[in-house]
Amino acid sequence: MLLAVLSLCAVGAMPAPAWQEREDFARLLADAGATGTIVVLDEEAKRWHVTNRARAQQGFLPASTFEVFNALVALDAGHVEPALVAADSLAHDALARRTGEPRMRAALGRAGYGNGDLRAGVDRFWREGGFRVTPLEQITLLQHLADATLPFSPRSQDAVTRSMELERGDGWVLRGKTGAPPTLGDGAAGWFVGWVERDERRWFVAVNIDVREPGLAPQRAALARAALAGVGAL
Repeated sequence: MLLAVLSLCAVGAMPAPAWQEREDFARLLADAGATGTIVVLDEEAKRWHVTNRARAQQGFLPASTFEVFNALVALDAGHVEPALVAADSLAHDALARRTGEPRMRAALGRAGYGNGDLRAGVDRFWREGGFRVTPLEQITLLQHLADATLPFSPRSQDAVTRSMELERGDGWVLRGKTGAPPTLGDGAAGWFVGWVERDERRWFVAVNIDVREPGLAPQRAALARAALAGVGAL
């Protein structure tokens, strides 16, 4: 899985950031009654802020965070118009079926995203089966998306970037995507992935937590916001 991260990093030839363990991130998880990892990449400082670094490099089903990638593939294939992506009115299962496994597999390979295991089916592999993506891969994908350097058209990348906007304030914008597991229990993981742009700086975040009960799922975005505030991004 780490090889996939390195492959994706090579697309933009980015220098490897340093790591900094964050006790405040660990406290955020503990206070929420959650277990998992929080990772923030401070792009300008070239530093990974993290709690549970081992988990940050571990693969998980991406759940609906995969809709970011799926939309990019569908846009490039002409299966959807940018206006519909911005409106978030997509049936992602149907889009993936129209894309087909060969094209999806090729797109994943070009981007170096995930482990390539599509055996569960092209319209559901991000929710079940053996496909896995690490939190670091999630951030690296978003970093290239923000730079419009993924192997997709600039038009497609711009449409998806705009569709991810969640909140905007004076001089800053937060973009993101949640992902919830289809079932709860052991091995089920929930996500928030996104980034903040402020004062010509960017911070990228991935939250990945175990979701064994319904009350934990809403914590994903709150944990991401708190972590971003902790590093000065919000």
